[in-house]
Amino acid sequence: MSDPVRIVYSGRMRPAPDLRDAVVLSEWDVLPADLHPLLAAAEALVVLDPLSFPFEHMRSTDGDIPIAVALPGEDPAGTEELLGSVCLDHLGPWDAVAAGDATWESLRQLRRWPETLRCGADPDPRLLLGRLMGVTRGTKRRWLHLHGRVRRYLTALGRAPVVLDLGAVVAGWLGDVETIAVVTDEIEERLAAAVPGTRTIGWDGRRLDLEVGAADLVVAPAVVDARRPGTVPPEEWWRVTRPGGRVVVEIEADPDIAGSGPFAVRDAVIDAANRPVGVEAATSVLLPGESVRRFGVAAFAEVAA
Repeated sequence: MSDPVRIVYSGRMRPAPDLRDAVVLSEWDVLPADLHPLLAAAEALVVLDPLSFPFEHMRSTDGDIPIAVALPGEDPAGTEELLGSVCLDHLGPWDAVAAGDATWESLRQLRRWPETLRCGADPDPRLLLGRLMGVTRGTKRRWLHLHGRVRRYLTALGRAPVVLDLGAVVAGWLGDVETIAVVTDEIEERLAAAVPGTRTIGWDGRRLDLEVGAADLVVAPAVVDARRPGTVPPEEWWRVTRPGGRVVVEIEADPDIAGSGPFAVRDAVIDAANRPVGVEAATSVLLPGESVRRFGVAAFAEVAA
């Protein structure tokens, strides 16, 4: 299979669904020796029987596959005990979960999942595949890089921080934090509204409605050009970041935009600080098959004079 495919795993108890736009697998089609080449070609995976799907044999790179899971009709505690981290840790904000009300609420509270993951309680594979439309491996890979960098900083901080989330991308996935989300469109409003306790503010084109040093960490996702008209400029990121705080930027590159790419964005953020800063790391990752060819995550912090 050279072209990406969408895969449905029907498992050992469910009848195989009739889906013409997906490869339908049974229990015998996901033996460990056969699983890796299948997942390497997959652009989406729907698991209707998570109790018999061998999640434990998935590699770390397989976690980039958008996944939809129909959870069994057990009591909430039983679902966590039966599936545990092997299944549930593979799920993130770009995936989908189909579960009954009690199971869903229990797991959502325990794992801090926002409502945006829910895809009802109907395990119809057509519904679950539809939920994954438009989500790609690249989308998930970008989020994993950004989220990992943010988590490392928050863990090192050792206290409950205030995070300014420019776009509501990480809200609800960072544990015990106070999140302020800057929302500029309907999608961002929905993302922020799905996370209880998230405070939202807008952007009036001049100044964020925050005091100097209000945030421990500023997270700026999907930055193509730090000076792009209409977006919050890096001067404002620094103004609201407390001394010793961090700015973490997810950088995309577009060959048609002069100010795009890891190095151009990095320089713009440093120039905007008006104070000495240090660049912790900046990486570029090739994303084959996507219109955006390069991606990076850069973390900035003050350096003592």
